[in-house]
Amino acid sequence: MWFSSLLSLSVLGTAAAQQFLGTPYDNQMSDVPGSEKVFWKITDQKGRTFSQLNYFSQNGKGQRLKTADVKRVVLIIHGIDRDPDTYMSNALSALSQNTNGPANFANTQIIVPMFPTGSDKHRGYPWNDTAPAGGYGSTSNALVWQGSGWVSGNNNQYPRAQTITSSYDCLDQMIQYFGNKSLYPNLNQIVVAGHSAGAQTTQRYASVGKDLSSVLGKTRLTYWVGNPNSWLWFNTSRPLDSSTCSVYNDWREGLNNYTPSYNTDLVARGGAAVRANYQSKSIAYLRSLQDFGDDSSDCAPLSQGANRDERFFNFIASFPPTCGGASDPACDTIDYIQAGHDAGAAFASSSGLARLFNDNFNGDLSRATDFYCPRQAPGDNPLPDATCAQTISNNPSGTYNNMTYQGCWTDAGSMRALGFFAYSDAANNTVDLCSYTCAQKSYKLAGMEYGSECYCGNVVATTTQQVADRDCYTACPGNSTQTCGTNSRLSIWGTSAPSLAVPASAPSTAGSYQYAGCYLDSNPSRALSSKATASANMTNGACATFCSGYKYFATEYSTECYCGDIVAPGNTKTNGTDCSMPCGGDGSQLCGAGNRLTLYALNGTAVVFGQPTTTTTTTIVTSPTTNPTNGPVCPSNDNSIYNSTGASFEVHCGIDYAGGDISALNANTFGKCIDACASTTGCNAVAYVGTSCYLKGTIGAPNPNGAVWGARIVGATATSSSTSTSPTTSATSSPVSCPSSDGKTYTASNGEEFLLQCGTDHAGGDIGSLGVGSYQECLEACAARDGCIALAHIGGACYLKGSIGAEVKNGVSGAILKSAATETTTTTSSSTTAAGTPTPTLSGISCPASNQTIYTAADGDAFVVECGKDFAGGDLGALTANTFAACVEACSNTAGCVALAYSGSACYLKSRLNEAVYNGIWGARLASPPASLSSTFTTSTVFTTSPSPTSSSTAVAAVTCPTDDGTTYTASTGTRFNVQCGTDHEGGDMPSPNPAYVADFASCLETCAKREGCMSVALAGNACYLKNSIGAPIQNGVFGAAVVT
Repeated sequence: MWFSSLLSLSVLGTAAAQQFLGTPYDNQMSDVPGSEKVFWKITDQKGRTFSQLNYFSQNGKGQRLKTADVKRVVLIIHGIDRDPDTYMSNALSALSQNTNGPANFANTQIIVPMFPTGSDKHRGYPWNDTAPAGGYGSTSNALVWQGSGWVSGNNNQYPRAQTITSSYDCLDQMIQYFGNKSLYPNLNQIVVAGHSAGAQTTQRYASVGKDLSSVLGKTRLTYWVGNPNSWLWFNTSRPLDSSTCSVYNDWREGLNNYTPSYNTDLVARGGAAVRANYQSKSIAYLRSLQDFGDDSSDCAPLSQGANRDERFFNFIASFPPTCGGASDPACDTIDYIQAGHDAGAAFASSSGLARLFNDNFNGDLSRATDFYCPRQAPGDNPLPDATCAQTISNNPSGTYNNMTYQGCWTDAGSMRALGFFAYSDAANNTVDLCSYTCAQKSYKLAGMEYGSECYCGNVVATTTQQVADRDCYTACPGNSTQTCGTNSRLSIWGTSAPSLAVPASAPSTAGSYQYAGCYLDSNPSRALSSKATASANMTNGACATFCSGYKYFATEYSTECYCGDIVAPGNTKTNGTDCSMPCGGDGSQLCGAGNRLTLYALNGTAVVFGQPTTTTTTTIVTSPTTNPTNGPVCPSNDNSIYNSTGASFEVHCGIDYAGGDISALNANTFGKCIDACASTTGCNAVAYVGTSCYLKGTIGAPNPNGAVWGARIVGATATSSSTSTSPTTSATSSPVSCPSSDGKTYTASNGEEFLLQCGTDHAGGDIGSLGVGSYQECLEACAARDGCIALAHIGGACYLKGSIGAEVKNGVSGAILKSAATETTTTTSSSTTAAGTPTPTLSGISCPASNQTIYTAADGDAFVVECGKDFAGGDLGALTANTFAACVEACSNTAGCVALAYSGSACYLKSRLNEAVYNGIWGARLASPPASLSSTFTTSTVFTTSPSPTSSSTAVAAVTCPTDDGTTYTASTGTRFNVQCGTDHEGGDMPSPNPAYVADFASCLETCAKREGCMSVALAGNACYLKNSIGAPIQNGVFGAAVVT
């Protein structure tokens, strides 16, 4: 295809054809109508010449533009996919829509160079696959870069041994060529434009770019920067916490470790010099207001903001754009459009047409004012439109329970921004409800996050920072006119402005106890073994009260409390900095760490080591290596000790530990998963979902997740089958458990009394749900929630109820408020009997095997199986069902039932589809809901159903392993994944809902593509783990994939 370009050279002569003088080379790039592929001759510092493929626009008649007719040059940098053909097509389309402007195909030269990488062999340049390694396969003089190094201005990698050409050198040579007035006598304006990765290139190039004014003369140069994923920052400060990101200030987000050979003298002069160079340029910023995405592959961009939108507003707040008037050669502009991350839409917008094609077209220094009204933030109108005097306000007004709006704050650090988790209510949460709840508990601050969650506190954590108000944008479910934060962002209301908590420390006293220091625990046995409890709201004072009468108490791992009269040998005092975790109920206090105790002694008595005279009874689950039928099972073995080969593990049903992933594998049982950890060097915790076993090297923050069976190491053991009641075992972390506590009274910390009902649930009345670590935490949550008079605890899920409905015997750990029980007459739910008695022989579906399949009931109703997914509220009735299929049949036979939740033998029938709750239950919903629900129901997957009333079929997989290893999968959203069979990536686990249960690999990839911030996946069985980073590769047999960035 390049031969036609070569033959036409004689028409122009060499003087005006440098852009056509590069040596042509074979390629498979597409032709774009209205343009041609040409080869630019690039010269390096040693005088050696190379070729770079470019797309050049034509005059609308299939001919090259006459250089004397060219008044404008638009040099466009393609995106991360290195698709100059797509960008040329988008630019030509935009120019064709410029019917009201002077720019047209005959007077505007568009050029889109290609910056190929090692992934573009054959497609972008010739390559010999049989040549030796080390770059010998490069058979032409085509310039090729490594990875995304072209964005950063890095030097080329091919041709080998000739690698001193920066991608920015190429841009310099192109601009200098067009600036030659003897060739382009009527050129008035050059625009270097980039969107997404191209915008990152443009912004960095503008920052460190050389001064070309002596070459350009009166020709103006503007840099158009549209929706970059990150920015070059000119100093070492960042708007968000960067303490855990060692590379936050490395090039290309900062100036440390500058890698290109380009203009190093400027960079060596420091950030102030680079900033001055940048501010001497004319920058046209474009922000798409619907673009909240994030394509980060490391932590550096996250210190600038959570997503592209937040980073933009943080950048212009830190480095305000300026303009001295339309004729100012360094005038900046800021334009907004209502669009997503779409280069084509940006080019063709009114602002895109003005900046790319029309500003200063005739050399009269004219320039359109900032586009879009109202403006979005203070200082975002450097060239203001006089007709727009309005700046949008995201600052809510009003006073609720003596609290006013205090801004949008981050909640993504190592500790919660506000220490007390009040509730999660996906149907009713509002500013009114959350502020009232926090005020009733005497807190000064109330924070709403992710729409449904409510947190309280008196100070915000030291890692918390205020961000732009627009970054809290999720509507409150109970009042859509109010804002309830968003993911990792809190809308905070308070009696006064929030203040940062002082760094956490251990109080010198707690009641009658004095601080004794930081001590080891489980070395090899529990240091204090007489009594124990756990609470998400733990403080040292609360533990002191709980342990009243004992000589010692200690807090551990933020939420745990232990008591005793003697400290077991081996658990000696250690470095005070080892106890580093803030207390769950008070971020200013320290409550130990993993296997570290913040220890207190009654009246300051000396710490005495020895064996206790009394023992406690703790459940011991032996290793299946001793008896293959044994092993822990959740929730029945929650808080028990499991002795594997050489190590003891404490089981925590419904708890995942953040980060620390070292490998993953398939395990048939929970016990085998723990055994794998015990035999793996450095493994300290596990997360088990389905048959997927994740091994973790650190014991991170505990995250409630009902889908996970968790365990963490507590010490070495001498045997794998001990059933001793010696103090080497751990006391249960909950003072109440089923069935032993059935019929007893539990008094909550606020004095409320509950009648414990093991195995008994109550139909309907759901007012909220949350993830908890124990039965006791569920009781405390109900006691703290206004209107809660009953509860059901299942695994890690706690259901709060506002009424005491008909009793349902289904194996949950239940309870009712005693004061409410005396006023309530329990009646049998009519919907339970309406469903009839399920046929116990029905079977054929289970989780996770049947996830995202269709089950057709006996009467023809089709249900979508959704493992792990519940719907908040909407309870129609409850009954006991022997199988999942029987529960589905019951819903099908009950008038008004559109969904169900099945746990143990408990079957909950639901009359509406409220907000989804991911809590590990087995769920299903009607595939075609009644018309009255159609406005709130969205079908996400098309399934093929079987005529058999009890059979199901899975969605067809579009990609599989190992067949598709190394290929690229393009999701329905356009996101591209590199398929990596057998490869997982360390860390980066996203918050709940995670993992997702899917039918196949393609569904896992589609789930990631639709989840904001998802960068890689690991599919083990039916569990699809979503990750917000592409960490170090781990070879462990999963189906893996990473976003192509």
